[in-house]
Amino acid sequence: MTDYSQKGHYYIEEPRFELQYLVPLLPRNAHILDMGAGNGNNTKFFLERGYAVTAVEPNPTAIKKLEGLQKYYPKQIRIVEASVDTYKPKQKFDVVICCMVVHFMKDHRAGTKAVRTIQAWTKPGGINLLTGYMSNQPLSNDYSFLFKPHELSELYAGWKSHWYQESFRLTWSRIYTPKDIPRLLLGKRGFKAARIIAQKV
Repeated sequence: MTDYSQKGHYYIEEPRFELQYLVPLLPRNAHILDMGAGNGNNTKFFLERGYAVTAVEPNPTAIKKLEGLQKYYPKQIRIVEASVDTYKPKQKFDVVICCMVVHFMKDHRAGTKAVRTIQAWTKPGGINLLTGYMSNQPLSNDYSFLFKPHELSELYAGWKSHWYQESFRLTWSRIYTPKDIPRLLLGKRGFKAARIIAQKV
């Protein structure tokens, strides 16, 4: 991966909005893999609802925050310091979520391979929630892998799609680095991302 582990300013504290579409599909007693768990915003959401979570994250600073969650949910959470291209799971998962991570891959080939790897970690009948930034916008110069229009949907051909979206979202309200300035200049237009919730047939 690129310098993902150094980009702590990308971590957010609130659960991602896509989870509202995922929750109705979650099987009971699901074991969830949170790939690129960050500070645990999504991990905590699942832990609070009684799910077991394997949280995988390469940033040591974020790992410490995940360990803070472990104090409250010692039997539900497993923390692994790794990235999507170094993690070697010993099992497959009922649900794999990977939110705003794959655009940190070093090139397009590595990005599509990461998606295929996430799919391979999923049990038959299991569910993926995957999101990533898209091409043809100001972010195009910042990252080596951005989804082309419809590309994420095409990568999930053969899966049952429960929800798919290519849209803009609100930008951050604060500046952490000079690269964040366009976020404010774009205002409500935000940055375009592709998002999918799909089930392995």
